[in-house]
Amino acid sequence: MSKPRRTPKEPEVFLQSFELAKLIMKSTSWFPKPTRYVLGHKLEEKSLQFLLLLNRLVGPSGIRFQAGEARRQILVQLSHNLDEFRVLLRMARETGAYSAGQYEEFNQRTQSVGRQLGGMLRESKEKS
Repeated sequence: MSKPRRTPKEPEVFLQSFELAKLIMKSTSWFPKPTRYVLGHKLEEKSLQFLLLLNRLVGPSGIRFQAGEARRQILVQLSHNLDEFRVLLRMARETGAYSAGQYEEFNQRTQSVGRQLGGMLRESKEKS
């Protein structure tokens, strides 16, 4: 009898980022028309860009695709993308596209992803 194949566990940072991107995609369709096509599109674009860049670093299967200096550069780029995403979220909140509760949920999720990225960045600095 053969052993059942184990699928690799997806990294938590990838799972959280994927869920955040899904929530953004769903929520921007409800934006007021004046902000939907500019701010909504930017939020969607930035969340997907972040997810795809993260996928270059660690795939959904947890495999490390990059190491050393290349890994650190991608982590720095991810950090910058996350900062830009936070600015867009804040703008969406202050223009009324998101309620305070929605904004708080997205903010908590981005903080969690940011902490994980920070840990990965510290780990990459220690190894070099």
